[in-house]
Amino acid sequence: SSADLYGANSSAGGNQAGDNFTLEATASQSSVVAYGANATVLTQGTGDTVTLGGANSSELDYGANAIVNGNGNNDTVTAISANVTLSFAGANDIANLNGALIASIADLGVGLHLNIGSSTQTDVITGLGSDSSWLIDLLNGAGGYSSTAAVMSALQGDGHGGTSLSLGASGSIDFAGLSANQIHASNFKIN
Repeated sequence: SSADLYGANSSAGGNQAGDNFTLEATASQSSVVAYGANATVLTQGTGDTVTLGGANSSELDYGANAIVNGNGNNDTVTAISANVTLSFAGANDIANLNGALIASIADLGVGLHLNIGSSTQTDVITGLGSDSSWLIDLLNGAGGYSSTAAVMSALQGDGHGGTSLSLGASGSIDFAGLSANQIHASNFKIN
């Protein structure tokens, strides 16, 4: 099934397990709930809220101030907007973060994989202490690191009990509540 949302404050949802949903929200303040498997959601408005409840779902966000909740397994979110709030509660979820954005990410599941494709973003990640298999892939030269050893030596205290990794003059990743000794070279990949 599919739905297109064009008016402000629009909403759509689907909840049949096994369905292949395609939902497009181009208006601001859209609310999209996709509980079926294999859902694809595209948002382009401001202040959109997306909840992914099925397995193998994906969301592409091009708007600003989006909130995405990934509650299924193997969800993929791509964010290219100004301010995004992401929450992942499933297993093996992926977030592709690119561009000049500010991302707040809550890892409530296991096996979270973050693809960081820009040095001009500020990311705050919580919940990694409960996920022993998280991975951050620094793409396109993000941060200017050439090895995981260079990443490990660049980790600094964030001043409030966590750890920070600089991505250059205008970006960083804050590992909120996670000390440097809880972060390992195996948590990073350089591409």
